[in-house]
Amino acid sequence: MNLGNLQNLQIISLDYNQLTNDPSMLELDFLNSLINCRQLKMVRIIKNPFDGMLPRALGNLSASVEIFTAHSSGIKVVKFQIEGLLRTYLQIFFIGNSKLCGASQYKAMPCKGGTGSVYRGIFSDGMIAAIKVFNLDLEGANKSFDTECHILCNIRHRNLVKVITSCSNLDLKALVLEYMPNGNLNKWLSSSNNFLNIVQRLEIMIDVASALEYLHHGYPSPIVHCDLKPSNILLDEEMVANVADFGIAKLFNEDQRISLTKTLGTIGYMAPEYGSTGLISTMADVYSFGIMLMETFTKMKPTDDTFGDFTMMRWVFESFPNAITQIVDVDLMNVVENSVKAEESCFRSIMGLALECIADLPEERLTMKDVLKRLKKIKTEFC
Repeated sequence: MNLGNLQNLQIISLDYNQLTNDPSMLELDFLNSLINCRQLKMVRIIKNPFDGMLPRALGNLSASVEIFTAHSSGIKVVKFQIEGLLRTYLQIFFIGNSKLCGASQYKAMPCKGGTGSVYRGIFSDGMIAAIKVFNLDLEGANKSFDTECHILCNIRHRNLVKVITSCSNLDLKALVLEYMPNGNLNKWLSSSNNFLNIVQRLEIMIDVASALEYLHHGYPSPIVHCDLKPSNILLDEEMVANVADFGIAKLFNEDQRISLTKTLGTIGYMAPEYGSTGLISTMADVYSFGIMLMETFTKMKPTDDTFGDFTMMRWVFESFPNAITQIVDVDLMNVVENSVKAEESCFRSIMGLALECIADLPEERLTMKDVLKRLKKIKTEFC
C-alpha cells in the first residue's frame, strides 16, 4: 500500500510472481495507491494468483497510464469499472483470460429509479443475462440494492423478473437478472418502428395485472411496487411481460395496509396521496396501473406537453364514452377500421376500467383482483 509514495515511478512490472492479497485488505486494493504516482506510464501484473475485482477507483489511473496489462491474473472485471480507463492516454489495455462480466451494454439508459446501469452479459457457458450494476456513488443505491435483493429473492411468479444471482462487496453491488430480449414496454410505445396490436397490448396488461395481483394478494405480506411505469415492464422472447425494478418497493407486515415513505416514484404515475403526503398502499399501484393502461392504448405519456392544464385523467374522462376513438392510438384505429363498432366497445371498456383505477380517493379504486378479472373478461368478449 506504500507504492503510492514513489512519486516519480513510471513503470511497475510485477509479472510472473506469486503475489496474493493481505487477508485484512480488499483484493487488489494496492492498485489504488498507484493513483498518487502522477508519472506512471505502465502497469503490469501478468500471471499472479489474484482472485478479486479491479478497484472502482482504477479509472483515475488513466490520467497518466498508457499501458495496463493483467492477463492470466485471476481478476474479475465489470465493464463500468474500467470505462474510466478508456480515455485519451491509455493505448493498451490487455486482460486476457480474465473473468469479464457485463461485456456489452444492454441498453443506453439508467436503471428505472436512476441508481445505476444495466448491461448485457454473456457467460462462459453461453448464458445471456442482464446485469444491473448499482452506482454506489449515488445516495440511496445501497438501500435500493438491499430492497431489490430482499424482495426478488423471495417472490416467484411468471410475470416477475427472475434473479439468477447477486454480487455484493464494498466495491460492487449488482443483480444478475433474466435477460429480456424484447426490451421494455416504453420502447414499444414510443418508437414508430415498433407496433403492438390490440391483443398484444391487452395480454401485456393482463400479465402486469397478474404480477400485481400476486404482489398485493398472493404473498404472505403485501408488496407495493411504488414505481410502476412502461419502462419497468420488460418483455421476453415471447412478448410475455415481466414487472421489474423493485428498488423503492415496500414490503408490508402481514397486518399492515398503509405506510409512509420519503422516497417518491415517477411524476405522472404517482397516486395523488403518494405524491403529496408519501402515503403508500396497494391502491397506489392500482393508480399507476390505470395511468399505464391509458398510455398503452393511447401512446400518450401522462406528462405530455399537449395536455397543457389538463391531466391524462381529465383528457380521457372528457372523451368517455362517446368520443373514445378520438384518443386511442391512431395506429390501432387504422388496423381495425373494418370492425369499428366492436373495437370501439373494447376501447370503451378498457378506458372505463382505467378510470376506475385512478379515482382520486384510494378507497374508491378497484383492487388488482378485480382489475385482473375485468381485463380477462374484456379479452374474452372482444378478442
